[in-house]
Amino acid sequence: MSTVRRRETYTGGPSAGERLAGLVRMISGVLTGGLVILAVVVVGATVLAAQRGAMGPPATMMAAHLLVALAAVLVQVYGDRRGPAAAVGSAAVVLALTGGLLWTQWWS
Repeated sequence: MSTVRRRETYTGGPSAGERLAGLVRMISGVLTGGLVILAVVVVGATVLAAQRGAMGPPATMMAAHLLVALAAVLVQVYGDRRGPAAAVGSAAVVLALTGGLLWTQWWS
């Protein structure tokens, strides 16, 4: 048996577009993680308030946080598994979801 060795060519690393897409993926991943943590906190506050007989976040707020967090995770996974253009597009969707949730549930 003989082993054939292939000579691998070094291409110089990722292109500028691929590096930018990686940065965008990282930022949108952090936002998505923040949405998931926020959803867990809101659900926890709702459960804790219900156990103690106090007023907690309304059910619509809890549902909005859960749905937006789920949507952000799905969009993030899609962007992570596709090319740079999909990563930028999915990051824009995650940013819009984050801004929309914060605006409608916390700031207005």
